[in-house]
Amino acid sequence: FHPRRSNGCTAVRGDTPLLQHMEHWFQVKMTGPFYGQARMVGLGTKSTTLHSSGSKDYYPLIGRDGGSWGLNFTGKIHHDGNEINYTIIDPSQETIDIGVYYNSYYGTIVFSVNDKSLGVAFQNIPVVMDIYPMLCSSSRNSKMDLIYCHSSIVSLKSLCRGTITLYLKNEEDINELPLPSSLMSYLMCKTYEHPKLKDYQSPTPQE
Repeated sequence: FHPRRSNGCTAVRGDTPLLQHMEHWFQVKMTGPFYGQARMVGLGTKSTTLHSSGSKDYYPLIGRDGGSWGLNFTGKIHHDGNEINYTIIDPSQETIDIGVYYNSYYGTIVFSVNDKSLGVAFQNIPVVMDIYPMLCSSSRNSKMDLIYCHSSIVSLKSLCRGTITLYLKNEEDINELPLPSSLMSYLMCKTYEHPKLKDYQSPTPQE
């Protein structure tokens, strides 16, 4: 992003929407130094703007409208022009890995930072919308690399979690259940897990 100088905020969007009624994972490695207003990973629609309105407009593009959702390197999540403190991220790190889990069956988004899942960030996302993976940055010469991606049919385990959480209003309700801590962590989407890349490598072509 911005190889010579920053001209506001710029975003990129995947060319294929994420399939509906599935589970999607992708992970991005951000390389420091970290500064500026925007270095984000998230999801958006075709209507999400890819370029800011002016060279001095550095505000994040992901989450600026009602059809995009993202996590900034500042630890804030953005949606519909609003930003909320979600986690604390140390900007002095050399790299930051941000993962996105999107369940297009239940319409939920969970972010992870450096392989630590942080719980549900957004829910009740309309599952009939075409949703695309997105990145954006306002920092000069900023670099982000896609290091993992995978999609699969929603697992029975995930379906059970979704059904249970439909009847629970918040984390306090989960904490009151007579369950092991590991299972409560899973219900709150705070257990980091995605299909291992080595388990999904393409078979070697036969000669």
